[in-house]
Amino acid sequence: MKNTSSAHSKVNWLKPLALSVALFCLGSVTWWLEFKHRPEKEDQEENSKKVFGLKDMPVSSIRLVKSGKATVFRCMDLDSKLCKPGDQSKWEITEPTQIKADETNVNALLSSLNYLAPSETIDLSTETPEKKEKLLKQYGISDQNRIEIASNSLKDKIVTLQFGEMHPIGDAMFAQSSNQKGKIILIPGYVKANFDKDMTWWRDKKLLALSTHQVLELQSSGPKGKYTAAKKENQWTVDGLAGDLENIDGLITAISYLQAKSFVSESKADPRAKLALMGATPSLNLKLTREVVQTEAEKTPSEKKSEQLTIQFYEKKIGPKNKLPLLYAALSNATPLFELDYSSLDRVNRSAQDLRMTKLVTSVDRFTTKKITLEGKDLGKVPLVVSHDGSKWILEAGKAEADAEKVQIFLDRLTNSKIKGFLAGSQVPSGQNLGLTVALTDDKGALKRKFVLWKSGEKIYSKDLLSSRNEAFLMDDFLKDNLPTGQDYFAMKAVKK
Repeated sequence: MKNTSSAHSKVNWLKPLALSVALFCLGSVTWWLEFKHRPEKEDQEENSKKVFGLKDMPVSSIRLVKSGKATVFRCMDLDSKLCKPGDQSKWEITEPTQIKADETNVNALLSSLNYLAPSETIDLSTETPEKKEKLLKQYGISDQNRIEIASNSLKDKIVTLQFGEMHPIGDAMFAQSSNQKGKIILIPGYVKANFDKDMTWWRDKKLLALSTHQVLELQSSGPKGKYTAAKKENQWTVDGLAGDLENIDGLITAISYLQAKSFVSESKADPRAKLALMGATPSLNLKLTREVVQTEAEKTPSEKKSEQLTIQFYEKKIGPKNKLPLLYAALSNATPLFELDYSSLDRVNRSAQDLRMTKLVTSVDRFTTKKITLEGKDLGKVPLVVSHDGSKWILEAGKAEADAEKVQIFLDRLTNSKIKGFLAGSQVPSGQNLGLTVALTDDKGALKRKFVLWKSGEKIYSKDLLSSRNEAFLMDDFLKDNLPTGQDYFAMKAVKK
């Protein structure tokens, strides 16, 4: 009896296990079919309908041939596993001349070719060779107008798409693909626009490759005067005065983004360039000194290598007075003469004042200040002094604890106030002798900032007392109604009992 019962138990346990395993296997197969195999199969079928079928395929070159003349693009990022549709790849033009290509436009071309699919197919497989040749001629399909795409994934096989005439009805073109021999296809007519682009469209239009951090000095001479902006230890000065990092970086960025509208000539010294510049007037001149990027082998510990390059702008007035002049540019390190949109000049034509520091107190000065000394008519004969002892702010008079919130608000106001204008000589208004003198000292006793604030009419002005220049600043109205007016300005409020 025991043996029978034991065997019976074993059978009951195996059946559910076998059923579970069978269900698991069936479920796995179902999941694979539903979520992996079927989508992959559908994706493959969809890709096979396209003219080129470039999905996940790195393209080594694209050749556009119009009336027998070729423009060839070569991808420079094959080693980086790029050059596929949708990638931000680097390209160069190898025919008719070797120059850097406009990466945005060539990548857009590759993406548009990737999605190219026929709207209709005409099967010629049953036609005689004579009839096929006649139809191809009738549709205008010729080897003189074609696109060729080469890919290393295809073992250097070239996929060719020959173009013909536009269809008489609708925006479609007759074409023939090497992937679909014996067939004529109709493709969207927008593809033809790629053949109508000139070399300016396809070539790199940036005047120069420039990184903001590379620039060590910028000299400008033009309609808004002359100045020199120089960088030392990541701090900018403009003619020896503190520069505004954000504004200077913005100017250098604008210079780096300068783009040609067209290329007047490949050589600024040839007759075509000279003819274009006849009657033109030299305008803005920019001279940049930039650090040369060196390899580890080239680097010298003693000094950084630098180079200078110059951009000379020319304005040429044509037609009526209200018409914008033509704008040309020539670079010292490039041979072409460029034509630019006239608005480009406004983006890079800056005055020294545009690049000066516009903060009365920088954030660094504000957070390193450990002592504030205020003097002025409204404070009486004794200066108002408040200093930080490491844990709290202390009023020097009476050694009482100061209101830390009031001190922070005052420093914040100084930091957030902006200079609106720079005044010199007779432009400086009177009244500074009746103003409020502010001195900021750090924890080592070094005087960081010292200036006077005063009102004249409805405006507020300041003057840097650490500078020898006879110059004043027109301030924004942020400080006008928030200046200390008494010895109790930083005092703690008395707590009512």
